[in-house]
Amino acid sequence: MLDPDLVTALFADPEGALADILLYHVVGAEALAGSLSDGDTFATALGPDINVTINGDGNVFINDAQVIATDIIASNGVVHVIDAVITPPTVVDIAIASPIHTTLVDAVEQAGLVETLSGEGPFTVFAPTDEAFGELDPDLVTDLFANPTGDLANILLYHVVGAQALSTSLNDGDAFETLLSPAEIVISVTGMDVAVNTTANVIQADILASNGVVHVIDEVLTPPVSVEEADLFEGTGIYPNPTTDKLNVALNDAEDTYLTVMDAAGRILIEDQISGPYVLDVNELGTGTYFLRLTKGNLTEMKQFIVK
Repeated sequence: MLDPDLVTALFADPEGALADILLYHVVGAEALAGSLSDGDTFATALGPDINVTINGDGNVFINDAQVIATDIIASNGVVHVIDAVITPPTVVDIAIASPIHTTLVDAVEQAGLVETLSGEGPFTVFAPTDEAFGELDPDLVTDLFANPTGDLANILLYHVVGAQALSTSLNDGDAFETLLSPAEIVISVTGMDVAVNTTANVIQADILASNGVVHVIDEVLTPPVSVEEADLFEGTGIYPNPTTDKLNVALNDAEDTYLTVMDAAGRILIEDQISGPYVLDVNELGTGTYFLRLTKGNLTEMKQFIVK
């Protein structure tokens, strides 16, 4: 049974989230009960697949919903009755369900990005495998997880584009601004092979989600960092984080520095030039995850903050 508040929210957006859920219940083919096998998958009218499971007792499930009546024949297809509403997977759900992305999922959870990447999107996620994380220096991984909402979050955001980019639309030399704006990734296409930033190979493409698409890559991407950045922004901090009212921005050297606040999809909400310690009123931003970018000349630093 769905939460009544969720039902109300769905019917408040009948052509958006509600339509997506309904389309996820429809397959563009006639699949009679007698033709179903355990492990079958079917592309839905929304795009993401549904999965068929048949247990030892012969019970049939579509994802986690049990089929309770089958083969109601119509003039344009067939209807099977299920005992639950099935919800389309987000890019986060796809990673959670993947046996080769346990480190990525752990990183997203610790960085506080689950809610962000479960949002409306659309997102394109270039998802490094566990093996890719295993190629990193163990001390570096330890340091990253010790600062999950800082450096780790920045690296994860560098793997996400705020648009849906299917493999069929990618061309050699394409550049995409990531959620770690303004940092970009660059696509290389050689024949049928696709790579990101030259060396990270796409080993599985176009895993469709309700809010975007996932491409599996074999290397962790490293955001570009200026060698001068650490000195320029040394001593910079934001507090309290999470915040409910005011966010304080402390800077070591704020002269000629520009401050930008963006939402999880990279949309710019606030822009300001600052010259010293800065207090940001977050009361009009609403609950969620945001990103604060500090820019001085061609140098930049991104920080994540949460409004409760």
